[in-house]
Amino acid sequence: MVASRRYEAAGWLRKMVGVVAGKDLPAEPSEEEFRLGLRSGIILCNALNKVQPGAVPKVYFILFIPLVLLLLIDSIYWMMVINLINYILGCGESM
Repeated sequence: MVASRRYEAAGWLRKMVGVVAGKDLPAEPSEEEFRLGLRSGIILCNALNKVQPGAVPKVYFILFIPLVLLLLIDSIYWMMVINLINYILGCGESM
């Protein structure tokens, strides 16, 4: 039952953001894949912007380039946190 709800949520999110933007979220993700796919906030922010245009004015896209990753690890985590904060704020404004 939990897995079917997760698959339904993943399908809806992929439909909202498109397969290219949803590439980090498999159609039938495990619990771990679902968590990893949403942790950057990119999919959530883009889905919210589809439902409520402009709710998240800036979405930070994180490119994982191995050499740069080592230098920018703190920046990447901050971008993820900012995305999630912007998503939460956007949800609050749309209510």
